Parts: sequence; structure tokens; C-alpha cells
Amino acid sequence: QRGETRYLLALLLHDLGVSLREVGDIPRAVASLREAHTVWSDLVGKQHPLAADTVVELVWWQFQSGDLSGAAREIPNAVVIYREAGDERELSLARAEEMLGLCAMEQHILKPAEESLTNALEIRRRRLGSQHRDVARAWHNLGVLYHRISDLESAVALLEKAADVWQSQGEQAELARCLDQLGQVRLAAGEAKQAKQAFERAGAIFEKQLNWPADHPEVLVNLGLQAECHALLGDTQTATE
Repeated sequence: QRGETRYLLALLLHDLGVSLREVGDIPRAVASLREAHTVWSDLVGKQHPLAADTVVELVWWQFQSGDLSGAAREIPNAVVIYREAGDERELSLARAEEMLGLCAMEQHILKPAEESLTNALEIRRRRLGSQHRDVARAWHNLGVLYHRISDLESAVALLEKAADVWQSQGEQAELARCLDQLGQVRLAAGEAKQAKQAFERAGAIFEKQLNWPADHPEVLVNLGLQAECHALLGDTQTATE
């Protein structure tokens, strides 16, 4: 009975940590997840998938806070644990592979990043189908990677796939961010007209669908990119407005 109580406690601590993170209470979220990991480690061992689940949540926080070395140090073991767990933990493996790939990409370790992000995409497409939001995210991530290695044609194709899914799912914020990324790839390819169209679509979503204020950081970046396109296309008056 004591073991069952501790099992439930660990589940509650894990879910509480995730909920606190989603509302921005990071210190309490981290404390709750670490406590959950301690309970899981004592109850089922550190190499159990349930313990790995809390590690992945903590790694996500490390990644978002810029602690790339800490995230990269912790996530490979979670990947191993999920692989050994088999089919029932494939989607957990996809998320861990995604985190591993994102950490590698931000550290400019691009070949391993491509391998991990591709693994995440393949698992999600097989298990979830091509119209799932997690598949769109995987396409987006790979699109960003291919932009960084200057494979612009592949980047465009992947980001357009992601945008189609975000649009069909009504995920306006994700769609706008994807269009912004697509515009940057088009700009890098010298396609200022197509880039402007993508930036303008994203800007319209920021303003009309999401009602974000003009001083929102993502809105400001978008406006700057639109101005750059106008300048490249010779419309200097609009670029300076």
C-alpha cells in the first residue's frame, strides 16, 4: 500500500510540475519535477521510463533557459531508456529524440541533429499520421535545421508542410511562427517577393487573429523583416514607414 501511495505521489508531482511550467511558475515546476524524479528513482529505479519522463520535462526547461550543456548531458540516457522500452514508449522516444536534436542543433552539431530530428519525425508520422500537430512541429524543426545548413529547397518544402498542418488545425500562433521562418528561408534564397508574402501573412495573424500588441518582440521582428523585403524590392518609402 505504501508503494502504491508513493506511485500516486510521483504521478501527482510530475503532473503538477508540468502544469506549473505551463503557467510560467518555473521554480516550483522544477522543484516538483525533481521531487517526482527522486520518488521514481527510489520506487522503480533511475533507468525506468517513468523516471525518464521527469528527466525529459526537466531537460525541456534547461533547453528553454539556455542550459544547452545540461540538457545535452541528460537527454541521451532518456533516449536509451525509451528505446529499450519498445513500441509502447515510441512517442516518448520521439520527444526525447526531438530534444536531443534541438540541443545538438543549437550547439551547431548539425549531422547528429539531423539524425535525431529525422528519427522523431519518422516515429510521429508512423504513429500519429501526417496531419498531427506533433508531426508539424517535427517538420518545422527539420526546416529550421536545413535552413542553417543552407539546404534551402528542403527547408521550404518542410516548412510549407508544417504550415499546411498548422492552418488546418487552427493553430494560429504556430502558423505565424512557421510563416516567419519560411519567409527567412525565402529571403536567404534571394526570393524577396515570396519572403514578403510569408512575412505579411504572419504579420496579419499576429495583428488580427492573435491581437498581439505592436511592441510584442515577435511582431517587431516581423515588421523589421517586412521592411527589409520592401527595401530589397525597391519600395523604400514603405520600408521606412
